[in-house]
Amino acid sequence: MIDKSQRSLTELLADGIVLTHEKNTPILISWTEEIEPIDMFHFYQLEDGIERAFWRDDDHMSIGYSGVCESFEADSHDLEAIERAWHKRLDLSVQSNAKEKGTGPLLFGGMSYHKNAKRDAFWTDFPTVRFVLPSLMVSSKSGRAWVTMNRIIAKEEDVKQVLQFYSKVRKKLRSITPLGANLAEITWNPETDQHIDAWKNAISSLTSEMKEGLLQKVVLARRKILRANQTVDPTMVLKQLDSNHPQGYIFALNYGESTFLGATPEQLVRKMGNSLESSSVAGTIQRGHTTKEDDRLGEELLQDAKNRSEHDFVVESIAQMFNEFCLDVSVQKTPSLLKAGKVQHLHTPVKGITKEGVSLFDMISRLHPTPAMGGKPRSVAVEKIAHHETFDRGWYAAPIGWIDQEGDGEFAVAIRSGVLQGKTASLYAGCGIVEASDPASEVEETELKFAPMLHALKGETHA
Repeated sequence: MIDKSQRSLTELLADGIVLTHEKNTPILISWTEEIEPIDMFHFYQLEDGIERAFWRDDDHMSIGYSGVCESFEADSHDLEAIERAWHKRLDLSVQSNAKEKGTGPLLFGGMSYHKNAKRDAFWTDFPTVRFVLPSLMVSSKSGRAWVTMNRIIAKEEDVKQVLQFYSKVRKKLRSITPLGANLAEITWNPETDQHIDAWKNAISSLTSEMKEGLLQKVVLARRKILRANQTVDPTMVLKQLDSNHPQGYIFALNYGESTFLGATPEQLVRKMGNSLESSSVAGTIQRGHTTKEDDRLGEELLQDAKNRSEHDFVVESIAQMFNEFCLDVSVQKTPSLLKAGKVQHLHTPVKGITKEGVSLFDMISRLHPTPAMGGKPRSVAVEKIAHHETFDRGWYAAPIGWIDQEGDGEFAVAIRSGVLQGKTASLYAGCGIVEASDPASEVEETELKFAPMLHALKGETHA
């Protein structure tokens, strides 16, 4: 990689063409410049029909992209192959002005929950693993914005043509205005959940196995399919999710005819330099209608033996993995409360300093799925999930996020989510099954976890 800070785009292109001759291969050109802040949702909507994505993190940094400069895919969760290909591309690149985190060449994407997914109709557009180097990306934080334009050029590249293209991009960005329209009123007809009794029976079967000491926890999910009277605009649903969830992560990925989107409270892992952090999120109770009731319910959750036991599984597992890959590991002594929409969770941060050579992809491979999304023992729990769930999880409950040219980035766990396809929405929600679990109570918990997507689809707030 050649860093040409403060070079003009014309100079950068010239340097790139020289490098294509030296290396006798196409070269990545990555150009970043600061722009006036724009409406990120309008930018996302602007490129309807083109592969696009949106991300907003817990610190309110937003990233949106449209178009694919290069994609990286792998089978069976082979993130090492993705990492090798990414480094190879960066070695053959010329870039400029990418000084802020979330700018410059970066990969955005994720992977499926299972290594060998069943693949039903809702997930046919989503590979097992897919990461994208965007052709056009806008990043926004703290009232500032940047555009990054990536292009792979060859020896015979027409510099004038490329400059004209970038001129059109700048003009398009300057034309973006705030997206004021709200979600149009849509009638949703939920399908009867024909599998609810089987789901309850699965919980009873699992708790019986737990009493025999065969496993300690399994995170079992449900699916809810809804059909509308008209095609749903993913941008409006995304905007509603953002409005309803000022904290946590908002995401959307458009592949083919499908859009996977959601509002998740759960960070999987963040790496900045050699600093690493993850969040243990497990144990759930509803929110109160008043501050006093909300506080009472939160205290009830903190004192609940079943939820504390479920939470401890997650904390111990993540801390163990951090101790394997990190130095100076610190774990918050007691859980705090993470309030997310209609529910509140037990939450314990885990932090550490990475050992030499440990990458973000290493940590994703090691952490996924945490006991909050899989169970304990992990391999047995994942087998039980595949056996008892009658649908494909796809990318639900799996890592989604970004990684930059320096190996820094952040991934969240894609829960509180669903897939939109035309007039149809497939929503997903799960809960941790432990020995003390009651099937009826677990159904109630999943209904609470369906609420973020249901509210957004109907254009409703949490009020």
